[in-house]
Formats: sequence, structure tokens, C-alpha cells
Amino acid sequence: MDAVTLELVELEMSELLTEYGFDTKNTPIISGSALCALEDRDPELGEQSIRKLLSAVDEHIVPPSRQLDCPFVLPIEKAFTVPGRGTVVIGTLQCGVINKGDTMELIGYGNQLKTAASEVQVWDANLLLWLLLNSSTLQQLLQVRPVSKQLWILL
Repeated sequence: MDAVTLELVELEMSELLTEYGFDTKNTPIISGSALCALEDRDPELGEQSIRKLLSAVDEHIVPPSRQLDCPFVLPIEKAFTVPGRGTVVIGTLQCGVINKGDTMELIGYGNQLKTAASEVQVWDANLLLWLLLNSSTLQQLLQVRPVSKQLWILL
């Protein structure tokens, strides 16, 4: 890619970012090629630019903070029944801390059910996690009602 084309693409990116309300003066724009990095071609355009991009992400994007001293709150997004084990619920952690074996309440649809976390698994930095709950009443509730953000788990 020649320098003129690269400059035009950077100008278009800046205009688009400005249109969406981003501060383009403080937003780094890094040119590079993931394909070159994967194929070990042109290290300046490939691997070095990817490293620059990752450094810029680490420097400019602040990970979301979560309140650890609040009660555990998890809106349930999906649920699955595992025969003989319990129910797996998936959601994004809002606040608090959960550990394997902790007891909690499932609140929603006018019901409050007590259960415990048999397993806890975190999927990514946004704290998308799944819990294996050992409660037959929870399984019955989930069979009757579709799971939505109206179901919450509180510790």
C-alpha cells in the first residue's frame, strides 16, 4: 500500500471517529497488517504494528471497574439443565464476588429460590461467567418461564 492511500484511509478513519464523538487528537491510529504478522512477512507492517496496536490498547482503553464490596449480582442471560448435575446459568457479573460453594438467592418472576454454586467459570475480562447451580426448584422454574434479564442471582 502506498503512502497516499494510507494517508487517505487514516483521514477517513479520523473523520468517522469524529462523527461518532471520539477525540481524534488523542486517539492513536495504527496502520498494520494482521495477515503479514501471521505469515511472517514485512515485520514492520506485520508483527511490529500489531505490537504497537496492543500497546496502544493497553495504554488508552481502561478496563471497566467492578465494585467488590457490594453483594453479588448476576443478571441471567441463558440457562441450561445438565441432567444429574444441576442448572448452568450464564450472565455478566454486575458487582460482588462469588466462590464455589456460596449460597445465593435467585430472584425473579415474584419468586425467591435459594441455591448454591457448585462450579464457577469466568469466560473473559468482561466477567461473563457461568455458574452450575444445584437446585431442582430452579430447574422447574426455568422450564416454566423463559430466562430473561428479569431473573437475577443475589448472594
